[in-house]
Amino acid sequence: MSLNSTGKADEDERREDVAVAAVERQDSREVDEGKGTWKHAAFHVATTIATPAAYAPLPFALASLGWPLGNF
Repeated sequence: MSLNSTGKADEDERREDVAVAAVERQDSREVDEGKGTWKHAAFHVATTIATPAAYAPLPFALASLGWPLGNF
């Protein structure tokens, strides 16, 4: 940014900087807009929470069935 004789930035350059910043904000908003629904998000949250609880008893269950890889 260049300075004029009074030591301040040129008005035109400031306007360009503001315009560039506005375009960048517009672009970032377009990227941030999601296409999913709350139902889809709820499904992912529920499966993330429930999956470890569902898999936790599997080693014991497999060992009870006599499978050699039941308990590592």
